[in-house]
Amino acid sequence: MKSVVPSGQQPQPKEINIYSDMVVSSWVKIREGCPITLDLVGDEVHVQFGDNARTGSSEIILDVEAFREVMRLGGNAMREFDETHAHEDDEREESAA
Repeated sequence: MKSVVPSGQQPQPKEINIYSDMVVSSWVKIREGCPITLDLVGDEVHVQFGDNARTGSSEIILDVEAFREVMRLGGNAMREFDETHAHEDDEREESAA
């Protein structure tokens, strides 16, 4: 659709509130051995996945409180994962005996 602006007037840019009008979605799969670096920059944590020079990289920047929440949730997920897999390992050992 073409915008029509009256003669002699400049088009006005539309203001975009990125918190309600724009959504950016992406995903990154990270495997064992992928270089990961964390840098504390002021009140932010910069997390870089990958080796920028060799394979490219992705970066995420979190404020400290958001990073703290990610670490809390990640810790919970790892405890659940370890508990689940510990039971699987026990079952494998019992069947092998």
